[in-house]
Amino acid sequence: LLEEAVGMAYELRDEARLARLARQAASAKVLSPDLACWVALREIQAGRPAEARRFLEEPLKRLPGHAPLWIALGRTFSAEGRTAEAEAAYAQAKARASAVGR
Repeated sequence: LLEEAVGMAYELRDEARLARLARQAASAKVLSPDLACWVALREIQAGRPAEARRFLEEPLKRLPGHAPLWIALGRTFSAEGRTAEAEAAYAQAKARASAVGR
């Protein structure tokens, strides 16, 4: 049911509702990796990179091979000026993407 509500909010381009539902999905640990990336990027744009990382934690545990999650994680670190951690996350994304192409 929550996934359907998220899908409808996305289709309607209702970003406020989508963000609220994404927070509910994150709390329930059912956030899809793509939605986690979207929410994380919105949190970064709002100046909340640490909060953005919170949305990425569970999907990264479930799907550590999902390169876009690592890219989003890198962006959270970059937004805080944490260059070494950002570069490490980007390196993980590159390694995961390369593994898929093999």
